[in-house]
Amino acid sequence: MSIAEHRDQSTSASTTVAEIERYWREILRIDEQRPIDPTHSFFEYGGSSLQAVALAARLSDRFRIDITALTIVDHPGVAQLGQYIDAQIQDFSDFGEQDEGLL
Repeated sequence: MSIAEHRDQSTSASTTVAEIERYWREILRIDEQRPIDPTHSFFEYGGSSLQAVALAARLSDRFRIDITALTIVDHPGVAQLGQYIDAQIQDFSDFGEQDEGLL
């Protein structure tokens, strides 16, 4: 992996995490001044199963990938969820590149 590719992935990851944090703040009503620890769980911040469903729906719409409440349970921290989303986007992108080779 080149330095530029690594930098692009790092930028993408930090952008994804920032967007997840924004949705967490909206759904959980976390004040902007309160830091979110990227390793703490959505549920540690007071999230409920219904709020996890709402978060999953918003993230699915935003990133155009399938995210369910179970995804939030399996990847409960902002950092974990960001890694999962970025991996899903990358897998989808890789699949698209392979598909283009068939045409």
